[in-house]
Amino acid sequence: MSLKSIKDYEEQRNKRLVGMRSLLVYAMGLLFVLLGAFVIYRYKADTTYTVLGVVIVLYGVWRTYKALKGRRN
Repeated sequence: MSLKSIKDYEEQRNKRLVGMRSLLVYAMGLLFVLLGAFVIYRYKADTTYTVLGVVIVLYGVWRTYKALKGRRN
């Protein structure tokens, strides 16, 4: 193998890893939003769980926002 082909392979591998990492970050943000929505819906009557659900939703939105902000830079 030549040095150029090794570098090309490493660049392609790094691109795939970055793409998979960003997909994981977005998926985790969506998962937190859905989990928070579930907690809010499931435990409507209990104020503590409603507050917990809102915090979880806000955390999921924050994670997604940070991922979008980091991608633009």
